[in-house]
Amino acid sequence: MKTIFIFAAICLKIIFCTNQPFPVELVGIFVTQPDLPLNYDVLRPTMHIAARDAQKRYKNLKMNVVVKNDTDSCYGNLAPSLAAEEYYARKVSAFIGPACNYALDQVARLASHWNIPIFTAGGWGAEFADKKLYQSLTRLSFSLDKICHFFVQILRQFDWHHVSMIVDESDLYQVSFSKSLDSMFKLANENGYTIRINQQSFDPTSNASWSFKKFLVDSRKNARIFIILTKATILRDILLTAHDLGMNTNEYAFLTVELIKDKDAAKNVGWYKVGDRRNKIAKKIYESLMVVSVKSPTTARFNTFVTDVVQFAREKLNQNIHIDEINPIVAAFYDTIQMFSWSLNKTLMEEKNPMDGRAVSRQLWNNTFYEAGLTGDILINANGDREADYTLSDLDPDIGIFRVVANYYGSRNLYEQVDDFEIHWPENGKGPPPDVPYCGFTGDAIHCLAIEQFPPAISISIVIFTLIGFGGIVTFFINKKLKLEARLADDWWKINFSDIKIYEKGAKKSTTSISTVDSSSRGPRSDASTIIYTPTINLSGVLVGDLHGLKVAVKQIDVKKLHINREIRIELKQVRETLHDNLVRFIGIAMDETNPNYYIITELATRGSLNDVLENEAMNIDQEFKYAMINDIVEGMLYLHKSPILYHGHLKSTNLVLDSRFTVKICDYGLRSIYRQIDRSNEVFNPRQLFWTAPEHLREKNPLISGSPKGDIYSFAIILQEIMTRSPPYESIERVGRKKKVIAPEEILDKLRIGTVPPFRPEIASDECPFDLLDLMKVCWAENPNERPDFPWIKSRLRKVTKGVTSKNYLANLLKKMEDYSDALQKTVDEREKSVVDEKKKTEELLHQILPKFVAEELKHGRHIKPESFDSVTIYFSDVVGFSDLAAESNPDEVVELLNDLYSTIDGVIATYDAFKVETITDAYLVASGLPVRNGNNHANEIAKMALAIRNEGKGVMKTFWLEGEVK
Repeated sequence: MKTIFIFAAICLKIIFCTNQPFPVELVGIFVTQPDLPLNYDVLRPTMHIAARDAQKRYKNLKMNVVVKNDTDSCYGNLAPSLAAEEYYARKVSAFIGPACNYALDQVARLASHWNIPIFTAGGWGAEFADKKLYQSLTRLSFSLDKICHFFVQILRQFDWHHVSMIVDESDLYQVSFSKSLDSMFKLANENGYTIRINQQSFDPTSNASWSFKKFLVDSRKNARIFIILTKATILRDILLTAHDLGMNTNEYAFLTVELIKDKDAAKNVGWYKVGDRRNKIAKKIYESLMVVSVKSPTTARFNTFVTDVVQFAREKLNQNIHIDEINPIVAAFYDTIQMFSWSLNKTLMEEKNPMDGRAVSRQLWNNTFYEAGLTGDILINANGDREADYTLSDLDPDIGIFRVVANYYGSRNLYEQVDDFEIHWPENGKGPPPDVPYCGFTGDAIHCLAIEQFPPAISISIVIFTLIGFGGIVTFFINKKLKLEARLADDWWKINFSDIKIYEKGAKKSTTSISTVDSSSRGPRSDASTIIYTPTINLSGVLVGDLHGLKVAVKQIDVKKLHINREIRIELKQVRETLHDNLVRFIGIAMDETNPNYYIITELATRGSLNDVLENEAMNIDQEFKYAMINDIVEGMLYLHKSPILYHGHLKSTNLVLDSRFTVKICDYGLRSIYRQIDRSNEVFNPRQLFWTAPEHLREKNPLISGSPKGDIYSFAIILQEIMTRSPPYESIERVGRKKKVIAPEEILDKLRIGTVPPFRPEIASDECPFDLLDLMKVCWAENPNERPDFPWIKSRLRKVTKGVTSKNYLANLLKKMEDYSDALQKTVDEREKSVVDEKKKTEELLHQILPKFVAEELKHGRHIKPESFDSVTIYFSDVVGFSDLAAESNPDEVVELLNDLYSTIDGVIATYDAFKVETITDAYLVASGLPVRNGNNHANEIAKMALAIRNEGKGVMKTFWLEGEVK
């Protein structure tokens, strides 16, 4: 093995040095599998086209393709022998395929042992998630785990808990799927969602006696929801039998899986059969059927690819292929070669070992490739498996074909209903069948028994209690209705404009939000002439006022006559009851009788709009602060979307304000009926105000007043870009280094309305935003509204990205930082104070050495020293005999050391007596006693004792330096 790696390294160096293309040997191993609409005739041209396109993209690769086909069944052992044959015949760079589970199991084990990458668009079995066993396997296919999770989400969506499953044992795929589904249902039970399953199995190829009628009759005793896992033709027979049993009512629902549509059952999942007199009945029962499928590609590239494969097969391989045979699995096999080529090219560019199959494979893992494949975005998780998307389809009875009614996004585990089409429930039902019928599965629930079956006394009691209960319910709803009408009729929202004291505007600020008027006032006044005109949502003015001691934002609305109808009263009630920390509180509406003008009154946020804060270059906004603001917006929108208001409609950075605690609050929500009455005839249209509007609303007649929950998600993504880059939307195109080109706002809106491919969106550099947040941003501004997430999902995703940062703990962190700063400052002060004390002490010591202690203390206290005369003192004078000769014989360092020791010794002696050192000159000392503090006649005694002590101590010092001489 070591020799192989050395050889690979040498070859790699030769390639880099000679600029020769790197030889790539791709080996496709495929197995005939009737369970999937996938055959060798389609895969062979697909492999060649994929290799051709990869070589065009990566000039440093020289692609060669070998395609091997095992015509035996999936159980056959020919696939691993084909792989071994190619492995020993050529230097295999990667294996592509097989799709069949059993064949893939053996080939993937060999590839892992040989350390060769293996890519497949099959291998849907859960066992292939074990990457300790299949170390070099990358799957770009659908996954049974995710499909099963989709089924659980469907059951949750409709609150179904009792399920019957009918499985075709002759179909290997359906058997594998039923086992995975059973495991997923058990996991759901463990996680708190109860699913009771009753399973029936049959084998149409065996001679054993079985009956669809018996299966259905037995199963409906336990459930009304049926999951049928079999081929389209057998599914039709089962559903026709269900119709004959009277199961075509709105009590029943049927689910099946058709992951890839085949050409024989395209668009109808097999309900129509040529020449069959029961087609009309089949169509009727199929109205109760919903179908789970892999989401089909809709890109223009896929359509071009289909044409390319058909043409290549006809011209190069002399084969005729029907376009319906080219399905998402075929496209995914094309994508496997593109993904491998990308990974190999990256490995070569980084000068790593291209023969290390595991390392080459892992270049792709835990990565997202936007619009990189024929099948759309390719998200490969950390385990090397693609996160595919799935659809739920329902029969449209008017045109007889199945339409997608819901999507399931595997990467987000998100079930999302399509806005354009609703599920058609049988018999024009208004909702899904109940989990348990009203009268129970067998129809013998006690409340469904005929009244004559009860004794007379019980019957009379039932009638009486029923009447009482009915009367009570009617009374309750009448009272509730009356109370509601009374609340709606209440004019709580009316405010006298004269009660509001308007503050004049202070410093010049932005006028694009309710908070942009400077809250610092020069004095209250009642004249409304200081209104600041603003283009935001066509409100004509914003100013700050005082309402009974409460500072409020006052916004003029350009309405000639405000017509208050029931709809507006309901909306007023809604905004009054919508209370949240991240929503600006609505207070009421005021009318100025003198003008007349109408004003919306809300609470005031004093820090300005988010737009103002982001544009303020003097303000330092760190990553933690950005995350806190983002979380505030999500919390507010999450609450708003769950409220009766449902959505904002014109969310943008100018409609987001910050209060004194730097908490972001959302304003200008609700009251849509009032905004529709605004007179826009005199408005100067600013196209930039639509930069936050979703493309689907830009295409509407009046985008200024349109909106939806999905539109809010798009607006949130644009705000996210603003926060992370601190630049307005679309300004960042120049900031990330693209060719400078001035794009007019009108042109930007045109691009958004048209829906270019790829979609036109603001640019953001990778260093401006973490990858996870950038990924979230792109998901939120998806062109298709149904592909955008909701705020609960965004919140869970942000929790991982931002590690739980909110404005509340941001403020706590800010206070903690201030405390830490205060502690550090106090520590610095203490250190400086200690330094001052130390210096003061040194100064005092020096002062005491220069002056008598008494004089020094007097001077320290600022007192003046008056001249004095002393009548009786003793003065001492001494020197060392022969010191000059000793100094001449010594070097300067020795002299300094001697004097230092001598001074220290004598000073220590003097300090023990009532004496004051007046002067020292080299070895000579002048000392006095009796001054400056008088000590009577004791001064002579003190000097005498001190002199003897100095002589004794001084001799010791001198002897260490002057060994031969006698010290005097």
